[in-house]
Amino acid sequence: MGIVAFVALMGFIIWTEPPYGSFRCPNDYRTAEEYLDGLAKWASVELKKSPDITQEEMLAKRESLFIGHECEVSRWGGSDINTDAKNGTYQEMPSILQSADYGKDFKMYESDLGFSFKYPPHLVIRTFPDDPSHLYIVPSSRAKDSKEPLTSIIISVSDPDPEETPEEWLLGPNSGYTESLDRYGNYYKTSIDGQNAVYTDGGMWVVVNTRNNKYRLSIADLTEKDTSPLFTEMGIVIESLTFKKIPVVSNEVVSEFYGLPAEKRNQMLVEMIYAGEYKAVVNATNDGIEKYRDLVWEDLDFWIHRGVALFQLGNCAESGAAFYHVAVRVPEDKMVSSMMAKITNEGCKTPLDFSQQ
Repeated sequence: MGIVAFVALMGFIIWTEPPYGSFRCPNDYRTAEEYLDGLAKWASVELKKSPDITQEEMLAKRESLFIGHECEVSRWGGSDINTDAKNGTYQEMPSILQSADYGKDFKMYESDLGFSFKYPPHLVIRTFPDDPSHLYIVPSSRAKDSKEPLTSIIISVSDPDPEETPEEWLLGPNSGYTESLDRYGNYYKTSIDGQNAVYTDGGMWVVVNTRNNKYRLSIADLTEKDTSPLFTEMGIVIESLTFKKIPVVSNEVVSEFYGLPAEKRNQMLVEMIYAGEYKAVVNATNDGIEKYRDLVWEDLDFWIHRGVALFQLGNCAESGAAFYHVAVRVPEDKMVSSMMAKITNEGCKTPLDFSQQ
């Protein structure tokens, strides 16, 4: 028993996490994801302590710590990254969240194309009239001196095929991913502000569509050889990336909405429900019933989403009518039967909880 307890204690000592953001040798991490996450946390702490630190100074400091701790050559470098995550599986991106005041000096970029993100003050955003489909995020020092080695984040905006997911585009012939496996490694599926997305090892290439799949964003680093990539900065951009919610109010937007395939329309209704935009769902479905009856009358998902939104707003009568519309067509649907029973027995006093969805 004494030996077993000693071994267990040693295991606890070895794997207990050190203080947040403190330096650890690369091979002290158990997986590539832990290493990349730890590297991001360390770099973000250094940026917080010294906001004006340059890339060269940060690299020099890390090299000094590497030597001082007598670290071995990283086993996570190169193309032989050992990861427990399988290619193409769903994985949360590493987080760089800090204390409450972390990021208070960040700037906000808001695009007219329906997306926004934050970025640190030592970066600047460059756009060019003859290249409207790209945003270049570069260190302010590079913006002042074009001879400085290039390290940047590029956001490419394009019009996607509405039937093509970010994953399908990444694996398709137009992305260049399959020709760049040595650089980017595996890819994983995730979600960014409710939108399906994919990212590569380390999060240095992210592909995601804006609301309504109107635009595709391809966000990647562009770094010259022997120059440090903007690893932490990329994390800040991606973690703060949000998409403008689509209010279904104007005739133009309504017409566009009902010009979409039923699957896409219903996906948007679900997103609006999760965002708490119940009135927008009701307005959209009202317009569908009044102006596009032939499209929505037998679309049962449409009526379910309408019923849920009305229930959340406390309108039991119309919510029950929407669920009844489905029940008479598919009486075996247990969810619809459950909602009708709930309305009959309890009313609409207790809204549904989507926080765990």
